[in-house]
Amino acid sequence: GGVSGNTVVEGGSSSSSSSRRGGAACEDVARKRRLKVDFACRFMRAGVGVGLLRRSERSGNYTTTRAGDLLRKAHPESIRDLAIAMNAETREAWYAAAESSLTSGKSGFYEAFGADAPDWRKRHATEWRRDDRARSAYQRPTSTAVVGDFRLNTGAETVCDLGGGRGELLRDLAEHWPETHLILFDLPETIPRAVDYLGARVGAERFSALGGSFLANALPVALQTCDLFVLKDVLRDFPDDQCVKILSNVRKVAKKKGAKLLIVDVLLDDGAYGFDNAKRLDDLHQLATAPPGAKHRNLTEVKHILDKANLLNHPNGHDDDDDAKTRSFGAIAGCCLATVACFSAQDLSNLVCAFAEAGVFCPRLFGVIASEATTRLADFTPRHLGNLAWGLATLGYDAAPLLGDVAAETTRRASEFAPDAMVTTLWALSCADVDHRELAMAGESSLRLVGQSPGGPATNRSHVGLLSAAYRLRGWRRHQVSPVSASRTTARFVQMLVDILREHDGLIVNWSDDGTAFVIADAGKFMQFAVRKFFDSRYLTAFPAILCVFRTYHFELRDCASGILVSHPWFKRWDLTDASLRRIQCDREPALRLEVSTLLSQIGWSHEVDYETEGGVVVDFALAKPNKVAILLIDSHARVRDLTTGEFRDSGATRFTVRVLQESGWTVSCLPVAAWEAQVRTTVSTEGRCKLLVSLLGLGSLLARSS
Repeated sequence: GGVSGNTVVEGGSSSSSSSRRGGAACEDVARKRRLKVDFACRFMRAGVGVGLLRRSERSGNYTTTRAGDLLRKAHPESIRDLAIAMNAETREAWYAAAESSLTSGKSGFYEAFGADAPDWRKRHATEWRRDDRARSAYQRPTSTAVVGDFRLNTGAETVCDLGGGRGELLRDLAEHWPETHLILFDLPETIPRAVDYLGARVGAERFSALGGSFLANALPVALQTCDLFVLKDVLRDFPDDQCVKILSNVRKVAKKKGAKLLIVDVLLDDGAYGFDNAKRLDDLHQLATAPPGAKHRNLTEVKHILDKANLLNHPNGHDDDDDAKTRSFGAIAGCCLATVACFSAQDLSNLVCAFAEAGVFCPRLFGVIASEATTRLADFTPRHLGNLAWGLATLGYDAAPLLGDVAAETTRRASEFAPDAMVTTLWALSCADVDHRELAMAGESSLRLVGQSPGGPATNRSHVGLLSAAYRLRGWRRHQVSPVSASRTTARFVQMLVDILREHDGLIVNWSDDGTAFVIADAGKFMQFAVRKFFDSRYLTAFPAILCVFRTYHFELRDCASGILVSHPWFKRWDLTDASLRRIQCDREPALRLEVSTLLSQIGWSHEVDYETEGGVVVDFALAKPNKVAILLIDSHARVRDLTTGEFRDSGATRFTVRVLQESGWTVSCLPVAAWEAQVRTTVSTEGRCKLLVSLLGLGSLLARSS
């Protein structure tokens, strides 16, 4: 793949302007490039195999794929030089590392070319310029990741990028934080290119560029104005003693109060599933191409060099209090921004769903995804089309043009949609307030099938109630479809577990010795009699996800020697009474629900819990008569966090629920769970907690009228 890809890059696809106008035959490319026809055609055929080219069945012409486009010189995000560099000197360095470095202790590059890479490239101007462009292409996605992951305090700080190359990171920071002042520090030979690059993109008045060496006795005095120092992809290229020197120099020049150091680099052994092996292989790349001692490091090794540089206890040190989930998704968003064009339809759908499930809102990424998906809707399967729409609507992203096209595409392919996929799509379109009357009429049977089915995801059944109410309000449906409530399905599932444990103990499941958990002994029968009977799943591996969908079970699953151990604080062998099982059946925060219900009674408001309105919408609490007040618990699942501002806001799903209830004549009051839990700790008396509840609900006027 690497060899054929490199050849395709060096050949026709690198300058295939004809590929933008219907493509070119391999014979024409061979003649234009003065290549042997047979060899060129065979390599271009291989290019199809590795996804760089596509061949028209009708004309036989070749055109570049989206991945292949990135290998063209003219592409604004071109990675052509990176691809060539990885198959030029780098390849020779890898071979030399495997053959000689293990015994000599020198880098593979030194063994192959007689000098370490930095020194050799200084003597070879063409290769140095290509390597510089390759590094820029490599850093582009991670630069956007930094912007998405790291927030400045005011947005008007001075940011200093040490070893910043020609300035990709500073360009992205300037675009995201328009009030920042930027300083770039790098080797003197890099500065002219940085001045040209940043000057054309951010303006000469916003940045300054300084030439020098990390390893000098001191860094330039001008860096004392920096609020934030950035070392991105720098420490990996130096051995430990030189890293300590670099970090010490940063510490000495960091004179400004509150100055921070941001290190962006590969971290080994951090438990990132699916990435550890790739990072270990990349560490071998460092062994082959960087001077001896340069390497990727794990957290212990990073702390060691920070400690040697006296930075761990530096007075400017600080703890980053950003939520770990938000930081992770910010990094993911940054990496994806530059590569979305290479994603399949399923990838786009899964990416949006992942952000929606996590409650992380990234408008910049979603805008790119929406633009990409609009041109490729025919590539989406019904399920992935529905999931794409669901994710955008759940997050509350304004993608009305795309969702309008989704409605048209779904109407055209309605016969291909399974009931649950149809309900998901209908819900998303209603949530986003996109007109789809014709599709709503066609999907009535799907609403009925999903609504009355005891199996399938609980979220789909909750969609049915909202959709049914919304459609009646619009005059689109005469008949009400009431879903089987999640609590009823939960009750049946919990009771089913009890029956299996009582009747088949030892055959399908076993109680643990202390009776605090059970072990799935026969996975096949457990699937047959339990999971498949009540849920839309065929695989035992989906069982944890099923419990998470009902995310109030609080069941814990972990591997053990004899199978999968399943436990719950209220599911005990000696306490399987109706009362204990009812506690498990509470679908969200049972202790919070009980406390709120008790306080509402103390206030004097008669109410119902898990009330289903006449429209079919289930609310957490209802003061049904005479006020028609619906109370919703707004927990982390009902809010999203905006990566741009760092602020939390109600999700699109929450706003849709509120809108339908209000249009149905209900007064809606939301209780923010996080605010309640933060303030209730300091409020001991029952009277104080009642006042706090009324205040957070904003129902003071209602209380006055009730009095």
